[in-house]
Parts: sequence; structure tokens; C-alpha cells
Amino acid sequence: MKGQLIFIGSFLFTLCLIFDGCKETTETTGNNAEKFYGNVKSVKQTKYVANDKFGELTKQKIEPKDDVSDRSEIIHILDFYEYQFVDGKIVESKSFYLDGNIRYEHKYDRNDNIILSVVYDKNGFLTDSTTRKYDTKNNLRESSHYSGTGKLMGKDIVKYISGREVERKVYKYQGELENIIRTKYENRGRRVIEYNYRVYDGVTFKSVSEFDSKGNEIEHHTFRSDTVTLSSSDYCKYNKSGKLVEYKSDRIGDEYVSQHEYNNRGLVINDKTCFGPNDKNPSVQKYEYKFDENGNWIEKIEYKNNIPKYIYERIIKYY
Repeated sequence: MKGQLIFIGSFLFTLCLIFDGCKETTETTGNNAEKFYGNVKSVKQTKYVANDKFGELTKQKIEPKDDVSDRSEIIHILDFYEYQFVDGKIVESKSFYLDGNIRYEHKYDRNDNIILSVVYDKNGFLTDSTTRKYDTKNNLRESSHYSGTGKLMGKDIVKYISGREVERKVYKYQGELENIIRTKYENRGRRVIEYNYRVYDGVTFKSVSEFDSKGNEIEHHTFRSDTVTLSSSDYCKYNKSGKLVEYKSDRIGDEYVSQHEYNNRGLVINDKTCFGPNDKNPSVQKYEYKFDENGNWIEKIEYKNNIPKYIYERIIKYY
């Protein structure tokens, strides 16, 4: 039995602070979704700083910082997580602050849809939550956003035609319409144009996405409020297995390129990152894995420019 791990919700939102467009993230139906093998009950991952002492690799706890807005801590939160499975289906996921307190918590239905997302601050207090409703075809129809005290803060209502999202209305807590996002499909759905109309000032933002024949997003372009002037462009390339092998982002002249190489298990083993075409010192990450008897990795060592950087450990429990 294979249980599929899904990176979602707030995890993706956090990554979107860094990248946008055809995203370098693992999505619910994305090409980089990780799979677990065997009748998995739970997975818990912890991340450590790797230290090379006299040729022996040791691990050191990553200490929390006082400022939760610090980007390094936000990124680390993605690597401290726990998943619960029932009958091969994910039912709950959590990510943690460096001190062990829960940051994000998600609950799922039997179709792997997120039905509840909860966010906590560093002191363990609930700050906001989102509930989601789906139709019989697993299309998201409605999401409601609440404050930490349970007050309704806003609601999104989504409309579909032939299984494709064509309109999303975003409402404020008073029920006042804030945004209308309309989506058009061309070239048999391989070209998607999205118009985001901001009600209060009439400004419209536009984005255009291009997809390959397998449904992978290969281009994503965003435009300024005149819907004509290009603001940014993102490009993605994939291998035959649908794994992301290159991501390129061009934002107002700033170029970012990352390249990925995978092993025969579909796990990334090499990453290369360049900032601009003349970057003479690209960042190179390499990864080594250890596996349990079911073929799931339980240890990953990350090297940056051939120097040990981090050690990731997983505790996987089975039924």
C-alpha cells in the first residue's frame, strides 16, 4: 500500500513568500508529491544542524529565535512536521515551531481534501482558522476564515463549469464583496487566464499560465494593473516522470534559476541555484538518504557546496 504525502495550505502559503508562479513546492496533485510505502501510521520529521567534527558527522538542535517573522525560522518550520494516516489516507498533519509548539494543523477528509486549517502563535494561542467545503467531485466550493476567537473574518465562494473553476468571490466578514477572480481557459485548458478584480478601487490584476499535455504548469506570467505590462515570469521544466527539473523566475530584471536531479526513487539528490546569468558562485545542495525496510527514507543529509549543512530524521510508525 502507498500513502501519499501532501504538502498543503499554510505550508504552500509560506513558500509563496519566497516564490510564486509555477511553484517549486509539493502540491496536493503536484508532480513532486512524495509517497510512503507500507501501512504507515505516522511520520514525524525533525531537522538538525550538521557538524563535521574530526571527520565524524554529528547533529545539533536548531535553536529558536525570538522573532517569529525571521525568515530562517519560517523556512525551518516546513521541515518540522508530523503526519497521521488511516488506511493509507492522510487524516491529520502538523508543523512545529523550533521549540516544539504547533504552528500549523490540518485535518483531511477521506478524499485527501483539507477540511480544517488552524494556525497558532509561538505561545500556543490560536490565531486563525479556515474551514473548507467540497462538492461530490472534490471541487472546493466554499472556504470560511475565522479569527482566533472564532469570529468570521471572510468567505470565498467558488463557481465551476464542467469541473473547472471559473469564478471565485472573496467576501469580507460583513458580507461585503472584496474581490472577484474570473478564470478563462483556452487551447483545451492548456492556457489559463485569470483576472482578479479588486472591487473597492476597480483595479484588475491579470495572470496567464501555460500547461503541458500532462497538466504540469510550464509558464506563469503576472501583469501590472493595466493588464498589459508584464510584471514577472516563471518557467518550469519537467522530466519524463513529471518531476520538476528546472525552475526559472524573472522579476523586473532579477533572475533566479534552480535545477534539480533525482534518483531512481524519485527523491532529489542534487539542487543548484543561481541568481542571475552571471552568478559565479551558485549554491549547490546534495542529498544522501538512508532507508528503512519498507523503502521509506528515515535519514537525509543535506550538503551545501560539499559541506554538511543539515540532517533530517524521520520516525515512521506502521500499523
